[in-house]
Amino acid sequence: MVRRRGQAKRRLLTLPVISAVYMLAAGFALAHAHGGAGTAQLVNTVSGPYLVSAWSDPDPLRVDDAHIAVALSDPVSLEPIVSGVQVVVRLTSADDPARVVSETAMPDEVNRLFFAAVLSDRLEEGTWHVGISVYGDRGPGTEVGFDVEVEPSQGPSLPLPVAGAAVVLGLAVIFGLRRIASR
Repeated sequence: MVRRRGQAKRRLLTLPVISAVYMLAAGFALAHAHGGAGTAQLVNTVSGPYLVSAWSDPDPLRVDDAHIAVALSDPVSLEPIVSGVQVVVRLTSADDPARVVSETAMPDEVNRLFFAAVLSDRLEEGTWHVGISVYGDRGPGTEVGFDVEVEPSQGPSLPLPVAGAAVVLGLAVIFGLRRIASR
């Protein structure tokens, strides 16, 4: 009976440990995805009645992973503008100007000060011109932009925290099995 009670305690402890490792890995992955805005491409660039800042992420953009984050502010007060605007991100291929990808940037789910355009799996390798247009209660802004390189997909990869959690979990299972086998 003592042995069963010890096994039950180990089982009860295993689930919280596995859950904690999973949550830790998921938290790190989420922080990686939204922790930073990426590489600054525009900083407080005047666009009519708006100041526009923009970031690309990752660096470099990839065919299967391409995000543009945009922040708007008032040119006089420098207060963020988070409503009453529409932000359009338009990418034009330098190799084929007829190839245009356009996306209305939506308020970011994690940081409401940003508008996010997800362009993953819509671009091809090469140089692209990114144009950002703002339309809103204050009137339209002038298009501002920058050029970016889009590189091929890196293929599937595990974020480092997830891989680390898998290693820790694997070691826990191995040592647990060794301990059971030694009895």
